[in-house]
Amino acid sequence: MKRISWQILLGHIPVVMSAIFYLIHYFIFRDYHDIFIYLIGGINRAYDRLVKQWLDYMEHLQGHYPYLFSLALRMNPFDQKVSPIVQ
Repeated sequence: MKRISWQILLGHIPVVMSAIFYLIHYFIFRDYHDIFIYLIGGINRAYDRLVKQWLDYMEHLQGHYPYLFSLALRMNPFDQKVSPIVQ
């Protein structure tokens, strides 16, 4: 049986707690609009943190591993037309 890492478990706890609080808020107030606004805010915060993490990683690669930086820049997850081939 595969063991679950404590870091993964710790990362899931806030998500589960947030879902529980959204459900409690819905059952008390029956208001979709507020829950939608909260979810959009949560997604926005997660995306901001993801972008910051990716930029920090790219800065690290640029300083220590220039060839990997070149590949990672060409495989940019924010670009629709990515290709590892240098043109």
